[in-house]
Amino acid sequence: MLEFWIERGMMEGERIVLQGEADEEPGKKTGDVIFVIAEKVHPVFRRRGPNLHATFQISLAEALCGFSRVIITTLDGRGLKYTHTVETGKVIRPGEVFKIPGEGMPLGKKSDRKGDLYLKASIDFPEDGWTTDPAQIDLLRTILSIPVEPARTNAIPEIVDDIALEKVEDDEGWETESDGESEGAPEQCTTQ
Repeated sequence: MLEFWIERGMMEGERIVLQGEADEEPGKKTGDVIFVIAEKVHPVFRRRGPNLHATFQISLAEALCGFSRVIITTLDGRGLKYTHTVETGKVIRPGEVFKIPGEGMPLGKKSDRKGDLYLKASIDFPEDGWTTDPAQIDLLRTILSIPVEPARTNAIPEIVDDIALEKVEDDEGWETESDGESEGAPEQCTTQ
């Protein structure tokens, strides 16, 4: 039976070499046994070097009104509690990223220092039909200072069509900035 130790913070591809532990054969030098570290995918955390990345879920009400609770449990089983107050009017927006220093993976085998933990905010919005009461919607609109008809930045065209928007599940057909770049630079107007 072979015994070996996996050091804290070892990364994908690192090797553990047990010299002279391979099968023995008369007249030949005994070889080494080599183990290569393969990291398993974690359901919550993604590793990037010594740093960890994860997403934390909060409700729309928490994003707007504040909260105080554990937002994530670390790999060693500790809960990380965050208190978000809104005295300054700061809200948490979808996709915002926050850094928690020293909550990542160990920086080295003999170091007590750790990388950082990066958390991306994911906001849970209410389900469709959360309210059908016009008075509640008007109250929410008043609280959030949303005008009934948004302010216009452009003049209204002479012809206006009413449309319906259809929600799609993927972005098929959606152009990204890089989609048109392979076709060459866009034509530009020149002065004559």
